[in-house]
Amino acid sequence: MRTPHTWLLTVLALGFAWCTFPAHAQLTPAYNESAPYGFANAGSLTLTGWSVLNALDEATQNTPLNYTVASDEGGNYLDLSANPLAASEKVYLALTIAQEGATNPGIPMTSFDASVLRLDNVYAKVRFEESAIAPEFEDLRKMYLRYDQQGVDGSAVAAKVGLYVDDEGHFCVVRPSPGETGEPDSVTFDWCQTGTTYDSVGGGAVIVRIEFCTYGETVDSPATQAYRVWVRNANPDGEGAQEVCLTSGLGYSWLSGPGKGYGFDFSSLGQGDWFYAIDIAEAGTETGSANLDADSLNALNQLAFSASGGGFYSAWLDVNKPSTAITDTAALETTYQLGDFAKYAGVNATPASRTKFTEWMLRYGVNLDKYLKKTGGIQTMNAQVNATDPSDELFNDFLLDVDPEANVEHRLIVTGIVPEANGKVTLTVRGPAGCALRTAVSDSRAGRVCVTRAATLDELPNAKPENVNSALRFDDANTATLVLEGGKTPLPFMKVTLQGDELL
Repeated sequence: MRTPHTWLLTVLALGFAWCTFPAHAQLTPAYNESAPYGFANAGSLTLTGWSVLNALDEATQNTPLNYTVASDEGGNYLDLSANPLAASEKVYLALTIAQEGATNPGIPMTSFDASVLRLDNVYAKVRFEESAIAPEFEDLRKMYLRYDQQGVDGSAVAAKVGLYVDDEGHFCVVRPSPGETGEPDSVTFDWCQTGTTYDSVGGGAVIVRIEFCTYGETVDSPATQAYRVWVRNANPDGEGAQEVCLTSGLGYSWLSGPGKGYGFDFSSLGQGDWFYAIDIAEAGTETGSANLDADSLNALNQLAFSASGGGFYSAWLDVNKPSTAITDTAALETTYQLGDFAKYAGVNATPASRTKFTEWMLRYGVNLDKYLKKTGGIQTMNAQVNATDPSDELFNDFLLDVDPEANVEHRLIVTGIVPEANGKVTLTVRGPAGCALRTAVSDSRAGRVCVTRAATLDELPNAKPENVNSALRFDDANTATLVLEGGKTPLPFMKVTLQGDELL
């Protein structure tokens, strides 16, 4: 049996590596966003402390890693377009991930305590090159540490994550698909073309974030682990600076319910954001077991990149974070007055495993004590009655899918109204700054864009909202257009709102 426990982010035609090199050239939690692992100066350097994966022969394995650090508007970056391994499409460079001062590689991703979700994030600031050729699945499932180990049982490791940009400019993510049951003999791997293009997040230097979430029913039990992939422009003032979830609507729902913690709903493929790792799927295939929660795989060991081109600026970690999200929906109901949130928290909902609210809490680490009243207090959830209640503001943040601490303005903005023939009207709608409207109204989210129309201004308050979510066409991550059909009676008065899908 192989030992599939290497964490690996692969980007075809993009090699990642970073300096300035400390003695052991390891990526550790000491590197953070304000002090990332990057390049101090442009010029030439020799990589030390790095591994070569999938070398085809001894010469490749022992090639001196001499590289050039170039500069552009994003800063200093390692230029892999001209390097000793650029012609070897199957070769990857791997950097060790380790605890500060540790002699052994790896950062275990295990829960702090029973029934607590742990969060681990890996960030990389990079530049991509488009490619018509995707990385081979077999290369991701079998990464050999040395050229003379290829084909030898027990010598290979496997990736956790795969990511590249295709020749149409779309980000693509590799997805294990085990069918509805997760049985090992049904596991397949496919590249998913996401709805996000490289240009839509600015091109050039972008920041990729891999978000891992790990749950353990008890401290000693095997953990369940899921991940999502996010990307944004590295320039905070540039187009596409709002983070976009690449795996949104391509993965699985991550179930939650009283007494059962978290687990994948294998029948929900294409309905959620969550993926499970290549190495975990591969472990299930190898052992003949349907258990994809192999405890030995829950570690960040290496960060590896295609050596065939592109550029790398910096990287950092944000690991070992407990989530404040309550995993047991029954505990939510007995602790807080949920009001409208109950429709999304898995409490008295259909299906009972619905977790849009708990996933949003997890995404932003929402502290409900700050916003919701405890059970037994006074219930004030209706924003139309009391617009200043913090629980109402929290519900608006939930619909917009934003961090409640970000103070995002709670309104949609109509930026264009163009009358057309036969009474049709084309509207352009934009989300508030700090919101990615396309993500907020995706099928895996709760928000739905609605248009209310009336023949007179007096009739507008009592008119019924029309859900137009499916008619939206997005020009970018935060701006959408739609065409409203005309009718026998002109309806010139209108308003655009964001409403919950359960409240329509």
